Amino acid sequence: MKNMKVGVTTFLHTQSNYGQVLQAFALQKVLKSLGYDVYVLKEEIDNSFPLWLKFIGYFKTLFSLKLLKLKFEHKSSNALNVDRHFSDFIHNNISVFSIVCKNVDEFRLAVEDFDILITGSDQVWNKYMTKSKHSFYLLDFGRETTRKIAYAASFGRNKLYFYEKKYFKECLSKFSMVTVREKKGIDICNRLGINAIMVCDPVALLDKKDWMSFVINNKNVDVFAYMIASSNGESSLISPTIDLLQKNNFKIKYCSASRFDDPLNNVYPSIEEWLSYISNAKFVITDSFHCCMFCIIFNTPFIVLPREGEASCMNDRLISLLNVVGLSERMASTFNQFSDLLMSKINWERVNKLLMDYRNKSMKFLVDGIS
Repeated sequence: MKNMKVGVTTFLHTQSNYGQVLQAFALQKVLKSLGYDVYVLKEEIDNSFPLWLKFIGYFKTLFSLKLLKLKFEHKSSNALNVDRHFSDFIHNNISVFSIVCKNVDEFRLAVEDFDILITGSDQVWNKYMTKSKHSFYLLDFGRETTRKIAYAASFGRNKLYFYEKKYFKECLSKFSMVTVREKKGIDICNRLGINAIMVCDPVALLDKKDWMSFVINNKNVDVFAYMIASSNGESSLISPTIDLLQKNNFKIKYCSASRFDDPLNNVYPSIEEWLSYISNAKFVITDSFHCCMFCIIFNTPFIVLPREGEASCMNDRLISLLNVVGLSERMASTFNQFSDLLMSKINWERVNKLLMDYRNKSMKFLVDGIS
């Protein structure tokens, strides 16, 4: 059925995480190409768990030394003052349905005319990223007849907390289709009694030709390094690998999506420039799922540096992706592995075939789910 109204709940509030914006753009573009009237929903109310449950989550966060450290560094950061022109890209490329409501009832009324609701992609079910907005990303609104779908949703963790399970199961049982982005997401859903399927991230639903329209050809560089973690944070390999490359006279552009400034940063690209660096680089180093995904799309050689410590639970999305396209060896957990991978070649013909198969399979699930 064409010309149906689709509302998507996903992340679109970042000023430094490129993949977050691009996955929202990609899903909307694909759905529009299928003839749907699509909007990313943006709301400013907060309603999910009862107050006593919110206090549990609050105190778990409060006493996490790691998060306290990040909050302190975040306040002292200069990075927030850097304009990467994300708002320009969103304004020019993404249709947003902004909902400013005083209460829950106003919000529910505002979205009643949407025929289909989709949550995803990205870490929409990661407690630390959604905070108390579980109801928004679990689509706990809409009419009884509204079709609800999760597309490539990610938990960004290995398990749910005990006080989340009942609410997740209650909401997800009302979905007509649940698809996730990584294997552990399937495991979490299965433990709730919810059937889930793994599909590709929305950015992979578009092909290289689609993304090349954003690429600026004069953004050439030997090595582009893009890290979600900081060089003094969640990966001990970042600094030594950059040192090795610099000693061998590689010209490096380094960009971090960290909430505080990274001492290695030497570029703060716009979204178009970021895509251009990945497309034009001779080599890419990253711990980012989306940066890795774009390397695969553009056929740019890359090495993934896994996250460490508390953030290691976020590696599953990368592991799942690399396994699908037959590139599991591109993740370097040691400095010696990194050095070896610098000299290794990638069979892009094989990778492209596996990616196309994954794209076609995922597209079929999406089309069937919204039909």
